[in-house]
Order: sequence, then C-alpha cells, then structure tokens
Amino acid sequence: MKRILAFMLCAVLLCTFLPHITMLASAEGYSGYVNDYGDYHTGNLRWSLNRDTHTMRIYGTDEMIGFNGHPNPPWYGKRDQIWYIVIEEGVPNIGFRAFEGCSNLRSVSIPDSVIKIGYNAFADCTKLEEVTIPNSVPYIVSGLFYNCSSLSNFSIGNNVTRIERDAFAKCTALTSIDIPGSVTLIEEHAFYNSGYYNNSNNWKNGALYLDNWLIDVDNIATESFEIERGTIGIAAFACAGMSNVKNLVIPNSVKYVCDGAFYDCPGISGVYISDLAAWCELKYQHYAGVFNIEDTNPLCHAQKLYLNNNLITELTIPDNTTKISDYAFYNCRTLTSVKTGNGVTSIGDYAFYSCFNIKQVTIGENVKSIGESAFQENGTLSIINLGNSVESIKKNAFADCAMGNAEPIEISVPKSVNYIGEGAFSTIMKIRILTIYNPYCTIDGGSTTLGWSDFTLLRSSSGSTTETYARTYGYAFEAINLSGFVDVHENDYYFNPVMWAVNHDPQITAGVDATHFGPNNDCTREQIVTFLWAANGKPEPATTGEAFSDVPKDAWYYKPVMWAVQHEITSGVSGGVFGVGQPCTRAQAMTFLWAAKGKPEPESTVSPFNDVSSGDWFCKPILWAAENGVTAGIGDGLFGVNNTCTRAQIITFLYKVYGAG
Repeated sequence: MKRILAFMLCAVLLCTFLPHITMLASAEGYSGYVNDYGDYHTGNLRWSLNRDTHTMRIYGTDEMIGFNGHPNPPWYGKRDQIWYIVIEEGVPNIGFRAFEGCSNLRSVSIPDSVIKIGYNAFADCTKLEEVTIPNSVPYIVSGLFYNCSSLSNFSIGNNVTRIERDAFAKCTALTSIDIPGSVTLIEEHAFYNSGYYNNSNNWKNGALYLDNWLIDVDNIATESFEIERGTIGIAAFACAGMSNVKNLVIPNSVKYVCDGAFYDCPGISGVYISDLAAWCELKYQHYAGVFNIEDTNPLCHAQKLYLNNNLITELTIPDNTTKISDYAFYNCRTLTSVKTGNGVTSIGDYAFYSCFNIKQVTIGENVKSIGESAFQENGTLSIINLGNSVESIKKNAFADCAMGNAEPIEISVPKSVNYIGEGAFSTIMKIRILTIYNPYCTIDGGSTTLGWSDFTLLRSSSGSTTETYARTYGYAFEAINLSGFVDVHENDYYFNPVMWAVNHDPQITAGVDATHFGPNNDCTREQIVTFLWAANGKPEPATTGEAFSDVPKDAWYYKPVMWAVQHEITSGVSGGVFGVGQPCTRAQAMTFLWAAKGKPEPESTVSPFNDVSSGDWFCKPILWAAENGVTAGIGDGLFGVNNTCTRAQIITFLYKVYGAG
C-alpha cells in the first residue's frame, strides 16, 4: 500500500513540476494547446488529432498565434497525418502558416466565428480539394492557398472585399470559383497558375483589379474571354499566357491596363468593346524598361477592333470624348480613316502608332495637342487636315508616313500651331507642299523636322512658293510660309509686328478683310486705344457711364475707351469729346503708350528732335520712346509729331513695347 501511495505522490509531483507538457498521445491520437511555445503555452485554444479518422479539431475562444518556425505549430511533426480539419465555432482566427505543408489535407471546415486567416495558412497543401470561406472573413490574404494543386472548387463569403497577391497561385486544378460582388480588388498574380516569375518568362494567369465583378476562371481556357462589367482595371500579367483565347471582350468600365496584361497571348484575333469613348480614354500603365506596350495593349495582338460586333475601319471619335489617351489605338491595322469629335482636346503619344493603313486624318477644331509619334508609321496616309486650334505637334507625330503613296501629299499647318517637334514630319518621302502659316512657330531640330539634312525651311516673301529639292531622295519639295495677307510680305518692316498682333491672345487686331491687313490705312484714336487695351489683356473697365459724348455704350470701342480713362491714358481732345474718327498722330500715339506703361520718367531732359521742345505736353513720352527704341523719328532730326500714324506704324510701336521682348 505504501508503494502505491508513493507512486501516486510521485505522479502528482511530476504533474506539479511539468505543467506545460501539452501534447498528449492516446489510443485516439494527439492533443494539446495550440499556442504552444515549447516550455509554456498561452490561452485556452486547443487541438486534437484522431489517428483513426485523420481529423483535426481546433476549439476554444482565444486568438491563434502565427507560426514562422519560431515556434512551429505543435502538430508540425504530425502534418502528414492530417486529412481533415474542423475549426469549431468560437475560434476567432487562423494564424499565418498554421497548416502550411499539410500535404495530405483534403478539406477544411471554417465557422463564422473566424474573422481573420493569416497568410500562407494553407500553402502547399497539395491534396486540399474543398474549402469554404465564411462570410465573416473580410479578405483572402497573400499566398493563402499557394500551390494547393488539387483545389478544384472554392466558395468565397459575401463579405470578402480583397483577394491578395498569390492567394491562389499554382492552384492548377481550380476549375470554378465564385467571386461575390463585394470583392473590389484582386491583386497581382492572385490566380497565377505557373508559379513565380522566372528567367524563362513563364507567366500565365495573373490578376484583375475589380469593382463589383463576378469571374469564372473556366473562361480562361476557352476561345472567348469576357471581362465582366464593373472591372476598373487589368493588373500586370492579369491575362498573360491565355494562349487559347481568340476573342477578348473588354467592358467600358475598364480604365487601366497594366504592364504585361496580355503578355504571351498569341491567339487573340479580335478585341470587342461597347463604348468607343471609354476605349479612347483607356490608360496603359506602362513603365519604361519593364515590358513593351505590345505586352499590354491587346490590339498589338489582335490588330482588329470591334465596336458592338462591327469591325471599325472608318473611326469617328464621338463628341463626348475629351481626349485620346497614349497608345489607345496602337497597331490597330484595320483603321483606314480617323476623325476626332468636337470634344477631343488632345491626342496622346503613340495613339495611332503603326496603324499603317490609315489614309486620311481629320483633326477636330478643339484639338490643341498632337502627341509624340501619334500617327507615326502610317504608310498610306495621304490627307492630313489639321484643325485651327492645334497649338503643338510633338516629336515624330507624322514621321514615316506616306511611304506607300503613289502621289506626293500636301500638308497645311494652321496659324494656331506654335510648336513643331523634332522629326514631326521626318521621312515623309513624298511631301509636295508644306505650308506653315505661323512665322513664330518653334521648329525643334530645324531641318530634321522634315527628315532631310540638306533642307532649309524657307518662307515666301511674295506669296509665290519657294522650291527646293531633297537631293538625298530626289523628290521635289515646296515650302511656303505666308502671313495670310496679300499686302504683308516677309521683307516688310511690319511683317513680324503684324503676325504678332494677329496671333496674339487675345487678338490685338485682324485684317481689314480676309486677305488684307491695310498697313497704310490711317489709324484713328479709337483704334489705337482698342489695340492698346487688347495688348493689356482686354480687362473689364472699373467704371461705366458716358465719359464722352461721342462714345456711346453700344460702341465696339466703349470698353477700351473707358479703360483708358480709368488708367489716365487719355482725357479726350476737349469739351467732353474723345475724338472718335480723328486720325491718331505720332505724338498722341507715344503719349498713349507712355501713359499705359505708368508714365515713367525719361533718363534725359534734352530732346534729340527739332520738333520736340521741353515744354511740350508730348516731350516726356517722346523722350521715353526714343530711349527705349520704340521709334527713332522720321529722319532729318524730326520726330513728326503731327504726322498721322498708319495701322502698320501703330502695330509696330505696340510690338516694340509689348511683344519684341
């Protein structure tokens, strides 16, 4: 009896000194505390494994720790004996890497009490076939089912909002998966079935950025792949490796397509869209040095674009389109003509690059910018109509065009264009006439803009064309640059001032009619005040009323005159009269300009002109004008104070004060 009592006492003492031995073996299997750190444990979360049924139970209410090798989960050495896992109600989470490498695991039951599952929790469970994620879990974390190569059916709870990177990577047996409308984001490579990226470029299924979208990955293996309505973007390599897909349907909700989205998709023959405006504004997130646009834009594979099942050949951009994004129609070989709508203000870089079969381009009246290489490599292009609002034609915009034309083409560049980039018209081998109407247009690269090193851009001084030859290719080339007025020629002293005034924003003056400027016409007092007002930006006058009896409120010069009165530029001629219709003298013109500049004091008080004395009311204005190079007089020591100013003279004075610098 004493021996029995002694043995029982030893057992009690052993349990007292070793309270943290938590895994117990029995005929049924193994059990212990989940949060086991080797020499101690925390919480009430427990596990048990039945050796006969190969079923593991997790039960308790405390949160499960994560496992990264320090420690390993307490069942780590028994992983190959776990076939089924039942997480009981009350368990709040599953720790990261908790069941990683359980190579014989077949199924997992997860209750609604679980609100979080850690990354790689079931990674490399290669025999796992069935899992249901409860509604309580808000997102499926990175690598959760990585390399679960037997997983074929999967159900996601209705509260899941995100599927993270590599969540289902290498799940090669996955045939169906229902993604609820709650999902708004699927990260890169979430369904990537060929493992991580390696040097052999072995990409396959990637991921999709979504907004309330339902996906069935069965479609990936079919000939038609439809990206459902609601998708807002296609992530990097999302659709890469879909070698069987021939027809690709992209909804108008898609706004972004990232690098490599359609990498290694050689079978695509047609891209189908339902909204042309949405396609025009589609953005390609291309990062230099990573992959080429050919790996991103599906048109680079298909070369055919369908709008509501109709092949697009004659493209008319709708009026509700505000821009055409970079690469929008890159390599679309079925296009034969392009016309932009009234809403388009810019055409992006490479927008129609290498379309090749475009014969005619008509740029709408509101387009201000044509991007770099926008129409490059359109070999049959023979008609280019540029709208009157185009301000910038960027580098290589029309380079390498018209290569296949039998007849030389003509290009007319409107007055609105103030910049032409290097190579913009380079290697267009059969230009007959290039007309550039704005003499102040900046032309980067000089002759390289036209592609010929021995070509010098010339302007016409008489309205006749100036012809030069591109000896390298043997083609005749005519280049003209006209003012647009038959009475304004390039060798006239007022040529630059007139072009400045006509093209100024706001316009200082137009011609007296469509083809005449009227340089020798007398300039009246109301005309010079109006020119001066426009040169200062046409500000609204601060005062209203009738300052002069000859300036009615409905007159076209009313605002300019009231502005001039407000700024003490003029007080009229006498007796409440402004002097409408009276010719403006040279003395009056200098006084108007001097007053508009703030009436600065001249540096000298000695007049250089015989007809200007120190006591004259116009002395300071004329001395200031002479010192600042506005005018040197009429010769023979005279300023010509009472001489009438012509339109050409007034515009020249204004140009020297406001425009030449």
